[in-house]
Amino acid sequence: MRPNPYGPYVRDELPDTIPQDEVVIYAPRFNTGKKRDATGAFHPEAILFCKHWRLNPATTIEYFDNRRSRYAIAEEVLSSMEQRQRAEKPIAVWGYFNHGYTHGMQIGLRSSGHRVFTEQDEENFERFLDIISEHPAPLVPLYACSTSDDPDGDPDSAPGSGDGSFADLTRDGLCERGSVYCRVFAHTTAGHTTGNPMIKMVDGLGTMDGGLGAELIAMPGTKEFKSLQRKLKTAFRFDVPFLTVDAIRKSL
Repeated sequence: MRPNPYGPYVRDELPDTIPQDEVVIYAPRFNTGKKRDATGAFHPEAILFCKHWRLNPATTIEYFDNRRSRYAIAEEVLSSMEQRQRAEKPIAVWGYFNHGYTHGMQIGLRSSGHRVFTEQDEENFERFLDIISEHPAPLVPLYACSTSDDPDGDPDSAPGSGDGSFADLTRDGLCERGSVYCRVFAHTTAGHTTGNPMIKMVDGLGTMDGGLGAELIAMPGTKEFKSLQRKLKTAFRFDVPFLTVDAIRKSL
């Protein structure tokens, strides 16, 4: 059997289970205005993710107060993450069911490239990376919109790759910290939290240099893309982050 270049839960075949104490999920507690984004999408999908992997939603999911200011949300989430992290057995899977965009997420974090990126934003993002990189090969499913989208007007990015996006910079930062076989599961567009087929696996490639974005799992208009759309209506949507890119493509 060839060695697995990924972390403990990313394989050609799905792991049998994930230990309860190695997974944490974050989701917004409240709906946004008159939308049912939290109660209609993020909450039920996070709960179904837990049930699919035989995890207890009550102890796995942390609901953050999304009515607070951005910095207050970030402090709440980061403090929770620090409390959840364990030196003896670090958290392996950090899941986020929330809104996202090219340079940030609803948990109050922004990455460089955002038109308003402050010293506090930089400190918060670095803190985020420091926590997750306690595990040598963390898996970070971002069930959020657009976190691997192409930055607008960035002459230094690789077009079409999402280079310089939140997901890409997360992968790069984890690799710089030694988590060189990390994985960030992300979407390139806005869409349903788990049903969006515009998926990229922003993987650590075994080097501290990170990488230049990532390729889409399947290109729109292809039979593979249509197959992926159908499969994401099933429990496969919770399996995808745990499969190698080759295994996913072979299943389509």
